[in-house]
Amino acid sequence: MLIQKQYTVVAKTFHGLEQKLMLEMRDLGAVELRVGRRAVYAKANLETLYRLNLCSRLSLSFLITLNDFKAHNDEILYKRIHQMPWESVIGLRQTIAVDATVHSNTFTHSQFVALRCKDAIVDRLRKFLEDAHPWTANHRTSE
Repeated sequence: MLIQKQYTVVAKTFHGLEQKLMLEMRDLGAVELRVGRRAVYAKANLETLYRLNLCSRLSLSFLITLNDFKAHNDEILYKRIHQMPWESVIGLRQTIAVDATVHSNTFTHSQFVALRCKDAIVDRLRKFLEDAHPWTANHRTSE
């Protein structure tokens, strides 16, 4: 059951609000809380994620971990992103946008990482959605 699954959550916030955000998240039902740099890490089920999104006043956004792996080059990054079952969460007419933040000696340009991930996702969706092309947020039409 989806509501019982525990997700790894990253709550982004401004510098100096981490401790207060951690307390707010605890009060809203998140568990296994840990303060990071401009973030709070926690575990939460789907119901708690909804509650966090609706009620948090101190978080800028909430991110959940879909997959966790190490990539020592862009080919491994592409391969691992391409292996994920994107067709089960992204439909043909849905729009996707990829944003990346990098802290790495291997990957030094966040836009390159975001583009490589977007390419892997779109290629996977083309393969599984009958060679269709999902819309991307920076896609423009000349209608």
